[in-house]
Amino acid sequence: MELTVLGGEEAGEKGARRSESQAGAAVIRWRHETGGEEVSWRWEPSGPETPFEGRMWRSGPGDEEGACVPAECLPWEKRQEIADAWVARCEERTWESLRDRARCGPQLFQPFREGQVRQTLAYDWERLWSAMVWAWITGTGEGHEDLLRYLGHDRCDHADCVRLSARFAELLGGLLREDAPDWERIDRMLERAQGIGMVLDLWEAQNAYWVRTAEGVANPRTAELLGFSV
Repeated sequence: MELTVLGGEEAGEKGARRSESQAGAAVIRWRHETGGEEVSWRWEPSGPETPFEGRMWRSGPGDEEGACVPAECLPWEKRQEIADAWVARCEERTWESLRDRARCGPQLFQPFREGQVRQTLAYDWERLWSAMVWAWITGTGEGHEDLLRYLGHDRCDHADCVRLSARFAELLGGLLREDAPDWERIDRMLERAQGIGMVLDLWEAQNAYWVRTAEGVANPRTAELLGFSV
């Protein structure tokens, strides 16, 4: 089944919170069938601690409104799909906030004094690690030994490592596909990432670069950093 939402509005008074009822129209298209069924829908969400207690009502042209199955009665696979969508959205919004706030982080990370081995509030710095790495590899500011050690030391098992690598790969691929790639920026990012020992998945970037070479767009230093023989 494919669901296309045509539009929606809050069913309560103007200015109602997103947690209140919402309504709209949609088209339901069933697999292996042509055409689609246009329906009206109304959603009554549950409380923040009971996400599977929400209710969805739908009705077709001329039909009386009928209650759909509540989310708590969905099969495990559907409930897992909802959970996956929720956690992916939360993670993305959290990342965007941390990324934007951490841009100045590398410059605020002070060199250690004699005998100091970690930052004050080290656990808070640890939570910002992936955003700090991003700020470093995409930035242009100067660094120091203590900062680079914090960014790069033994991070292969960090919870954010895989996601950070995937985001970097996506960024590189996009930059390489631009009409006129900024080779200086791309090379600086790769050099910084490799310089702190970041775990890199270069498959997407390598493929993007290979396509560009076939178009006559290439840069020897970038090729070398991507692992090509020059």
